[in-house]
Amino acid sequence: MTAQEVPEFKKVLQPYLKEEPLKFVFDLRHVSFVDSTGLGALISFLRKIEPKGGKMVLANLNAEVQSIFEITRLHKLFRISLNLPEALESHGP
Repeated sequence: MTAQEVPEFKKVLQPYLKEEPLKFVFDLRHVSFVDSTGLGALISFLRKIEPKGGKMVLANLNAEVQSIFEITRLHKLFRISLNLPEALESHGP
């Protein structure tokens, strides 16, 4: 998830900001790297949904992506699940 992909990421998610409940699970199993623009997009999205009671979980981070979240201390900001079933369960009914 790099500067090249972020515009499409934002475009795809924009319509979902009008729906409720604002519960999102991002399966990152195919994401091999996240740059600062990608991190910024995730933070921005989280900041848009939190005031509306929204929740967001990131799942299936590979070792490199997990390391990026730990180095930047963003693992403390985001809910991170080991796998998709765990992420979906953390949202509740």
